[in-house]
Amino acid sequence: MYSGMLIGKEIEVLASRDSSILNLRGLVIDETKNLLVVITPLERQVKVPKSIVTLRVGFDKKEDLVIDGSKLLGTPADRIKG
Repeated sequence: MYSGMLIGKEIEVLASRDSSILNLRGLVIDETKNLLVVITPLERQVKVPKSIVTLRVGFDKKEDLVIDGSKLLGTPADRIKG
């Protein structure tokens, strides 16, 4: 399980059951229990359901991480508590 904070991180949707958000890239500006709110390079806000996606977090080699979104369910505080 990923316990880090996603707000402020760049993400890309690598896989999704919703084809409208597949390959979406942007900056996470908010996170709820079930959603990530992402702002795209064109300044469009998109709500990404965590339970249906696989994400790449970070775009530099040392920070690049692939995460199953279902492992992110809950708030960051909940994930840290374990």
